[in-house]
Amino acid sequence: TYSVTGFVNNDEDSAVIALTRETGENVGTYDIITTYSNDNYDINIVDAKFTIIARTITDGIVTGIDASYIYTGSDIKPTVTLTVNDIVLTSGSDYEVTYANNKNIGTATVTITGKGNYEGTITKTFTITSFSIDMSGVTFVDKVVTYDTTNHMISVVNLPNTVTVVYKANNAVFDGATNVGVYEITAIFTPKDPNHTLTKESLTATLTIEQDTIDMSGVVFNDSTVTYDGNSHTITATNIPD
Repeated sequence: TYSVTGFVNNDEDSAVIALTRETGENVGTYDIITTYSNDNYDINIVDAKFTIIARTITDGIVTGIDASYIYTGSDIKPTVTLTVNDIVLTSGSDYEVTYANNKNIGTATVTITGKGNYEGTITKTFTITSFSIDMSGVTFVDKVVTYDTTNHMISVVNLPNTVTVVYKANNAVFDGATNVGVYEITAIFTPKDPNHTLTKESLTATLTIEQDTIDMSGVVFNDSTVTYDGNSHTITATNIPD
């Protein structure tokens, strides 16, 4: 309230004027309400407005966002806490949070936007790093076989289902061998998801195909005596293996 004294012709009369405003603490414009008491004068008071403007969040403190996260296959959405002027604001009513590029490896963006009684935008980032697949249980063992006209191959064991393998020998794709020889084979691993890395990217093993030994113990080749008859004669071995 305030008082007014001295009107016209040195009148010492006075008036008490009270100022109040429309109820409300949120952002907006409110009417200023005036009341006065004086029986001798009709006082004309110009209306006024009281405005509450939004507070900026740009100087706020953001917590809850780590510098980096490991790829999960799903969107990564850290829970954000925003403090402005030592007041912890309420997500959803005081600010909103949106995320971008927050699934695959790379740099993700968190955008915090004021709403209601707060305005302004804060942008934060975090890094998504690759998920490492443990390949320690994968084995690739040497193999020795005897030539038998069939195709022979070595395969890795315990390969995770999130990994593919290609076999190579002499820099060419290798899918097995039939003939006698020594084959050095490299198993090359690749994650199915580019957001994955491997603790081991290749293994090497040797496939050896040895000569087959044919049992000739049953072969018969005996001396033969014939009487000259003008014809050609020969001796033929029998029981020769097929």
